Amino acid sequence: MDITTMVSGILAAQDENKQLQIATAVLRSSAKAEKIAAETGSAEQASLADPGPGVGDNLDVTA
Repeated sequence: MDITTMVSGILAAQDENKQLQIATAVLRSSAKAEKIAAETGSAEQASLADPGPGVGDNLDVTA
């Protein structure tokens, strides 16, 4: 095995490792975003179910 092949193999392995690190970071970020969206979505739905007195009373939909 010549030196060029070995260096090429090492660089490819390092590149694959970096890709795995990036993929892991993206998956973690996505999981956190989904968790936050689920938490805020349920709170948002609860607050919109009863918006409070006077909200939507004078709505003109004759357009």
